[in-house]
Amino acid sequence: MVITFVEIFSIALILALSLAYISMKYIEKRDRTYVGPWYIILPNGSDEGGMYTRTWYTLTALFGLKKDEQIYFVAETDHSGEPLMAEYDYRLNGGELECRWWNITVYAEDRYLMKNPENRYSYSNFDVQKNNEATYTIHLSSGKKDGHWLYTGKKGDKFSIMLRINHPPKEMISHPDRINLPTIIRENRK
Repeated sequence: MVITFVEIFSIALILALSLAYISMKYIEKRDRTYVGPWYIILPNGSDEGGMYTRTWYTLTALFGLKKDEQIYFVAETDHSGEPLMAEYDYRLNGGELECRWWNITVYAEDRYLMKNPENRYSYSNFDVQKNNEATYTIHLSSGKKDGHWLYTGKKGDKFSIMLRINHPPKEMISHPDRINLPTIIRENRK
């Protein structure tokens, strides 16, 4: 049996795409720097990242900016290390961050915004109400809560939280482990 050029090309293309996908998944996990439940992928949005890191960033961070313009922290677990699940209520407690602007957004497991009854997807330093100590609380739940509340989906859904920090100081970029990031506390099961 003779193998044609098209068959060889098809096999090579499948192998190349498979290896690229595996490499990007490996890089996503390898390049993470954790600060509590939050992680940041430092080479993202910079020339420091290799070919696969830049490709992964392009595919997963739609409209992502360079890290001197904006840094992204993602949380997929709470502070006890448990996955974020919609059947639980969570309390996110945070304080001021030294930057021009920040916001906190909840995403579905597929990394897209989920439809919600309030059409509310995020809070920022401009619209979150702070208490006397300049701290704030945002409730994360599938059911409406008083105060600041973000929808997390239906029972069984996983979700993630993204914290964007716009125009971070150089210290934040070079030492993300020194940033006082919000805590994510699981409160109860529904």
